[in-house]
Amino acid sequence: MMWGALKSDLIKFQHTWILPLVILAAVGVNSLTGVHYLVSWHEMAPPGVNHWVGLIQNVNFLTIPAIVLGVALLASLMNGMEHQGNTWKQLLALPISRLKIYSSKLIWLLLYLLFASVLTMVGTLLTGYLLGFGSNPIPWHAVLQEGFGPYVASYALIGLQLLLSVLIANQSFAICVGIVGVIISFAHVVAKVVPSWIPWVYPGDAAAYSRTPGQAIFLSLIVCVALLCLGIYWFTKKQIQ
Repeated sequence: MMWGALKSDLIKFQHTWILPLVILAAVGVNSLTGVHYLVSWHEMAPPGVNHWVGLIQNVNFLTIPAIVLGVALLASLMNGMEHQGNTWKQLLALPISRLKIYSSKLIWLLLYLLFASVLTMVGTLLTGYLLGFGSNPIPWHAVLQEGFGPYVASYALIGLQLLLSVLIANQSFAICVGIVGVIISFAHVVAKVVPSWIPWVYPGDAAAYSRTPGQAIFLSLIVCVALLCLGIYWFTKKQIQ
C-alpha cells in the first residue's frame, strides 16, 4: 500500500509546478553564478589559483537560501492542494494508514530535493567547463560535499516544513517561516551571528569548505527524527477537516 500512496501523490504532483520549480532552481543557481563570473571576470577568476574552489563557494552562496526557501515552497505545494481542494477527508477515508500518507509526502519531498541537489552539482561542473576551468584539477570532495552536504543537512527543515504544511491549512504561514529561514541562513553565512544549533543554519554549515559539516549533518538528522515523530503523532491524532 505504500507504493499506492506514492503513486497517488506522484499523479497529483504531475499537475503542479513542483518539477519545473526544482529544475529552474538548480538551473538558476548555476546561471546566476556564471553570469556573475562573466560580469566580474577579473575579480572572480584571478590568475594562479584553482578556479573550481571559488566557483563552488559562489554556488554554495546561492544554493543555501535556495534550499531553505525551496523546502518551504515544495512542502506547501505538495500539501496545499489537499487543503485547497478539501481532499484530506477523502484521502484519509482510503484504506491507507495515516503513517503511509505522511511518509509518502516525506519521501517525495526528499526525492525532489535530492534531484535538485544532483542537478546543481552537475550544473556546477558544466558551468566550470564552460568558463574554461577544465585545466584546473577538480576538487571532487568539495564537489560532492556541495551536492550532498547541504541536502542532508536540510532534513531538519524538511521535517519542520512538512509538519507545518500538513497541519496548518494556511500555507502562507509555512512559506513565511521559510522566508524568515532564508534571512537567518544569510545572516549566518555572511556574518556568523546566528547560533549554530538553529536548523536554518545547518545547510550552510554542511556546505563545501565548511569547518563543521559533520556536526551540522548530525544535528539535522536528530532534529529531523524528532520533528517527524511529532508530525506523525499529530497527523494520526488530529482531526483534519
